[in-house]
Amino acid sequence: MYDADVGLLFVPASLWADTLKRTNFTSDSNAYMVRVLQHAAEAFDFLNDTKSATDAMHMAQNIRAAMNKHLWKEDHYVTMMLRNGSHRDWVDYDSNLLAVGIGIPDTPEKNMKILQRVDSGVCTHVKPTYISEKFYGPEDCFSHNDGDSVVAMGRIAWADALARGVTGDAKTFREKILAPIMHDVNKYTWLFERFICDPKRGVFGEPGHSEYFIEYGEVLTMMLREVKYGIRVGFSTIEVLPMAAAFDQPFNGFVYNIGDTMVEYQLGRVCMKFNKRVLGKKRFTLGPVTPDRDFIVAGQTIKSSSSGLLEFQALLTGNVLCAVATK
Repeated sequence: MYDADVGLLFVPASLWADTLKRTNFTSDSNAYMVRVLQHAAEAFDFLNDTKSATDAMHMAQNIRAAMNKHLWKEDHYVTMMLRNGSHRDWVDYDSNLLAVGIGIPDTPEKNMKILQRVDSGVCTHVKPTYISEKFYGPEDCFSHNDGDSVVAMGRIAWADALARGVTGDAKTFREKILAPIMHDVNKYTWLFERFICDPKRGVFGEPGHSEYFIEYGEVLTMMLREVKYGIRVGFSTIEVLPMAAAFDQPFNGFVYNIGDTMVEYQLGRVCMKFNKRVLGKKRFTLGPVTPDRDFIVAGQTIKSSSSGLLEFQALLTGNVLCAVATK
């Protein structure tokens, strides 16, 4: 339920760690709701429903402002605020990484403070990525089920990857998040549902919960597409913004051809083809490309920025669309 007076969602449970008692005005659900509303606004805009698009964006902006007003504490967003304004806090890594990845912090300094706090944890990247700094005891969990209190989860690794993409932390993304999961998927194919880190018992990264689980493979696919290759397809927008520093250096581009998405990427030539569900006029943002250079795309001449961004509108028809730098 959205509380307009406070500017936050009031929720009965956790966003995605269902045993944990995260209730009231929580940082995890509110951070993710901003992402949901942003996508909803784009969908409404695509349908020419200007009022609903505006309402969704206003709510997203209000939640973001309220999180910074009510939930920020020194170097992170607290777990929850109660109706009386008091806080309960386990220093949740998942909600704070989501916040950075979605763009909740209102200053770059807050981004850095959050990542410094998260990265200082003993268990943070034993396996990507651990859930919280403080332990959720049985009394902090529904039915006293504390099974998700000492674990790394694939979904948190995805939030971690989004945060590193936003802040440009390619080293942590490549070495602490992407490489370990790629190694395990290539070696074992099917992974465990969770990995346990419990310093009190001397356990660091042991498999836990269900065997042959799908989550780590799925989030690996997501973080490759969304962060390393930077491919994001919206209702009206298409971005191809690879994290160049996550590739072998020097960055010379890539070929991504999976399912119904094809991108052949070079600094001076980008060709794309997408599935028929996303045909129509789109706003494109590509980068890095060769800076300060004219590109020919769909009969237009578009100049890239000094920072190497290329922005244009073009009609997707189902054929390959290329942006090619002039000599």
